[in-house]
Amino acid sequence: MSNNKLTILGFSEPVLTMIFDNLESLNWFPQIEIVNNLQIEPRHAYINNKFDTTIVSSMPEKTDLLFLGVNKAINKQKVSKLFLEHWSKMTNVINKSVEISSTVNMGFGCMINSHVSIAGQTKIGNYVTINRNASVGHHSNLGDYVTVNPGAHIAGFVTIGKGTTIGMGAYIIDGIEIGKNVIIGAGALVTKNIESNVVAYGNPCKVIRKNEN
Repeated sequence: MSNNKLTILGFSEPVLTMIFDNLESLNWFPQIEIVNNLQIEPRHAYINNKFDTTIVSSMPEKTDLLFLGVNKAINKQKVSKLFLEHWSKMTNVINKSVEISSTVNMGFGCMINSHVSIAGQTKIGNYVTINRNASVGHHSNLGDYVTVNPGAHIAGFVTIGKGTTIGMGAYIIDGIEIGKNVIIGAGALVTKNIESNVVAYGNPCKVIRKNEN
């Protein structure tokens, strides 16, 4: 992979750590330029010294590749909308250890962390994050801005709507449909469809309240 400059839009220190780890796994060491929207001094513990990293306060005039440096769905949507004209430069950051079927259809701006498995005929939207040790079954559909947290397992023929977050260690059985802007709690066992704009958790998973975000 070429050593182009990678501009990271937004500033979340945990996300930076994951980006650096994934790039290093690929043996890809681009020059890193971070647009620090929070205007705070980054802590050294979140910067990988193997990379040539620069912190800037605004979008540079020239960019090669772009990636979002924020995590929550609402923040991803806000930041991405500011840079609509640059979408063609958005890249994916996928750890070398990931197993992805050749028939997976993946959008742009996705981050797939270590030891993830994505089965065949699945569609992954734009700006999706799938964290370590998670799995996605065949013929599933993850909408834009979805986040799947560590150790979550999504079975086959599952549909997950835009901006939804799946909690750590959650299990979603075959054929389930989860709406938009949903938060599924950690460890939930989802055995029934979940409507949009709610928070749901438990075993079995139940709707607890509206999601006002």
